[in-house]
Amino acid sequence: MNIQVRNITVTERDGRTSHLEQAYIRGSHARFFIVPDMLKNAPMFKRMDPKFSKTRGIGMNRGRGISRGTGRGRGMAR
Repeated sequence: MNIQVRNITVTERDGRTSHLEQAYIRGSHARFFIVPDMLKNAPMFKRMDPKFSKTRGIGMNRGRGISRGTGRGRGMAR
């Protein structure tokens, strides 16, 4: 989940803080976010609510699902 944020306070590892007007954070580098309480009921976050997510059975997600036996040879069967 990549994120663009504005008017943020960044806390360094040594405890120093700095203010940034805007920043782009790649999802794998995002560690911790504090968001205002007023966003708790924002409509844009309703889709993240677990009761709105579709439950899928085994093997219905992306990819192969349950892996098949590949035999004893080298590599994966294609």
